[in-house]
Amino acid sequence: MANITVSKRILWQLAAFLLASTGSAQQLPQSSQKAIDEARSHYYSISSAGFMSMSCSIKFDWTTVPNVPLPNAVESRTLLQNGTLTLTIDQKGRSSVEQHFSDGSSEQQIRDALPLTSLLKSLVGGVFQTWPTKGLQGPIPSFNSEIETVSSFADGFDFSLHVAGSPVHILMDKDYRVTKISSIGGKIIEFPSYEPSPDGLVFVGNHALDQTQTEVPVDVSYQLGIAIINGLRVPSSVHLRVNDNLDVRYNLEKCTVQKGQVLKVAPPPH
Repeated sequence: MANITVSKRILWQLAAFLLASTGSAQQLPQSSQKAIDEARSHYYSISSAGFMSMSCSIKFDWTTVPNVPLPNAVESRTLLQNGTLTLTIDQKGRSSVEQHFSDGSSEQQIRDALPLTSLLKSLVGGVFQTWPTKGLQGPIPSFNSEIETVSSFADGFDFSLHVAGSPVHILMDKDYRVTKISSIGGKIIEFPSYEPSPDGLVFVGNHALDQTQTEVPVDVSYQLGIAIINGLRVPSSVHLRVNDNLDVRYNLEKCTVQKGQVLKVAPPPH
């Protein structure tokens, strides 16, 4: 259970650190604004494309789900396989995961399966708590108030973001490809992956090393499959790994994606 607990803690911890952006409006230099605009333009923004919400059923590859000690392990796994795990993501990227049991499931059966239920919900919720900071509008926040400074170097850029406790540094090469994200004074380092599409670079995975609790980094990575639903590029599958202890796969099925009308606002006249 220790390894499973670590995996859940790390996923949620990454989410908490990376979603805690704060800051006040400021006027950035023209050179910084140019770099910000260029960086944003390279990435696919599902928000700008009209994303409103998404709801999917989660189907695990049960050959990859860990065997959690339970009073009635076989019965509990069958109970969860016959039920429905649902992921919902709203317009701002906030997600929730709910387990629905099939009719006739007893309270005792549900109680017996609770540790495994919690694990499955965490393995989905942890990934989709970290997804918005990279997948909703790309790695650069939509508002300049979240950006502290932009530094230019010979080989790229360092975008420093306002985050409670310690800045987040997004490093990009000269082509505006993310090479590394550093937070908590370098104790969390991430290497997100993006793939080209006709609409820009699409977020397809992340590799994180977390050294906030132990001297030896905890290695967390996930890869996303992408599908086009209602004209939007959304996640369709997840392959999640934590150290050598956890290697889980699941699909997002029967997804409904709500899309709103995108209004183009012209800049004010000079």
